[in-house]
Amino acid sequence: MMSAKIHFATEDDVPSLGDIAIESLRAAYRGMVPDEYLDEDVYNNRAPYWAKKVPLQSANRATVIAVDALTGEHLGFMNCEIEDGKDDTVHLENIHVRPHAQGRGIGKFLMQQLCEWSRAKGLKRLTLHVLVENKRAIRFYEGHGWTCDGPLDGPTIRGQVVKGLSYSFALEQ
Repeated sequence: MMSAKIHFATEDDVPSLGDIAIESLRAAYRGMVPDEYLDEDVYNNRAPYWAKKVPLQSANRATVIAVDALTGEHLGFMNCEIEDGKDDTVHLENIHVRPHAQGRGIGKFLMQQLCEWSRAKGLKRLTLHVLVENKRAIRFYEGHGWTCDGPLDGPTIRGQVVKGLSYSFALEQ
C-alpha cells in the first residue's frame, strides 16, 4: 500500500469529495449506466450532493478521506451513516478511490476506518448497496468478508433500470 493517512472531512474538502466521486464513478460505471449520466449528470450533481451532506461529521455520520502522506493528494474517501431506526447498523453510502490509486490498498484502508468508527460507536452490522454489474466492487467486498443479502430494485437512470445488490458485514466486537 502507498503511504496514506486519513482525516475526517470538513466543508473545505467538499470539492475534493466531488472530484474523487466523479473520477471513480466514471471509471467504475462506464458501460453499466448511460454515458450521458456519467458525462453530464454525475458532474452536475456531485457538488450539490456533497453540499447537502454538510456537516460531514455528526454523531450518526462520518466521512473519512485517505491522503497520500508524501504528496498530500486526496486519494479516496468513504462516507457512512447510522441507519434510521436501526441503532446497531451503519450504512456505507459511498466508497470511492481515484482510478490511478486503485489496487494499492486505499479501499481496504478506508474499510478499516469504517470498521473502527463503527466499533467505537458500539455498532454490530454494516450494510452497503452495489450495482449488480460492478463485478470489481463485488469481488472487493466479498474478498473482505461481506455477504450478499439479495437483490435491490435499483433506480432508473436516464430511462435505464439499474439493478443492485444489498450486502452486509457483521462486526466483531
